Amino acid sequence: QAAKVNKSGNVPPAPVKEIWYRQGGSIIQWSVEPVSDPLQETHFFVVYGFRDGEDVDISDPSHIVSVRRESWYVPEDDGNVRYVVTVVDRCWNESVPSEPVSIL
Repeated sequence: QAAKVNKSGNVPPAPVKEIWYRQGGSIIQWSVEPVSDPLQETHFFVVYGFRDGEDVDISDPSHIVSVRRESWYVPEDDGNVRYVVTVVDRCWNESVPSEPVSIL
């Protein structure tokens, strides 16, 4: 599938491949596909949190709960939150969000 060009004419990075919640360690982890283009390499990840009933809308920065280089996050909320993760490349292009993972 061809990558879609965003409004600024740049190709956003591939999204998170897998995301999961490990209850034993209370940690959200994710993985990405390796890339051959250095400009598409992951620069950092953005973790967004949405309360139960809220639409996933990454255009609203108030939902950002963490910006990190590591491919894991320890939720600080006590439940009823859905998390999605995006990939930001070296050119500051952001991927589409991952599938949501719920913390109940």
